This record gives sequence, structure tokens and C-alpha cells, in this order.
Amino acid sequence: MRTWIVATLLVLVGCDKKPDGDGGGGGVELGKIGGAQAKDKDEDKDTKDEDADEEDAPSGANPFDAFGQAQRKTACVEAQMLLNATEMFQVAERRAPKDIAELQAKGMIARAPDDPWGNAYTIDAEGPKVTSAGPDEKMGTTDDIVVVAGEPDPC
Repeated sequence: MRTWIVATLLVLVGCDKKPDGDGGGGGVELGKIGGAQAKDKDEDKDTKDEDADEEDAPSGANPFDAFGQAQRKTACVEAQMLLNATEMFQVAERRAPKDIAELQAKGMIARAPDDPWGNAYTIDAEGPKVTSAGPDEKMGTTDDIVVVAGEPDPC
């Protein structure tokens, strides 16, 4: 199931909707691919002479950037699901859950998921908030995914 979610997110990550010039919407703009933004044809004509000596390929392009973005999005979606289950538990039981296993035991979630990097999510009922250690697999660093009730989605 997780593989299917990650594969779907990989397909969706690079394309953003862009309105047509007539304001009707519906056009599709190529998004970032490996860190490089697709150029408009008119912009390309204007800079053709200036960039004649430069290579067309972007320097430092990372072909795995989309996969990393999909992993972060998967972690955000799972963390949001766990946050929702935590809030439902608090309403039903009139107390905070001790851990994710208790959410599963009470039927609030079907299984206790690991984040895309293979680590357990943590629940802090005093927010409530759900945290994933992120790609570096260390809690308390800048790449952590933290979803807090009442705050905007971090993803």
C-alpha cells in the first residue's frame, strides 16, 4: 500500500496547474524536475544569444529529488492521520493516548505505521502533535516532520 502511495505521489509531485492566458484555467505547467524549472519558450528566445556558451543541462540536478519529496508528503499524510486518530481518541476516552499502540488497541487506527524511513512516529498529546524524525532519522533536527493540531499543514 505504501509503495502505491509513494509511486502515486512521485507522478503528482512535478506538475502544478497553471491558468491559461485567457483566465479559463486548465493549462499544465511543468514543475521542477531534479531542481530545474522548465523555461517558457518566449523567455528562451530572449536569452538564446546570451546563453549560447552555457550548457542546457542544469548543474547539480538531483534525479531523486521527486522521490524525497514523495517520502516527505507520505510522512505528512500519515502524521496527519495519526493526529486525527489522537484527537478522536481524546474525544472518546476523555484523555490523551499513551502511545500509538493504544490508538491501535482502541480501534482508532488499523495498524501503527512507520514513517517512510522506517522509524516510528511519536505522539505528544500536549499539542497534540505527531512527529517523524525525517530523512536523517534523528529527532529534534530541521528535517523533522511535525504536524500540530490547529496549525497549518507543514507540507
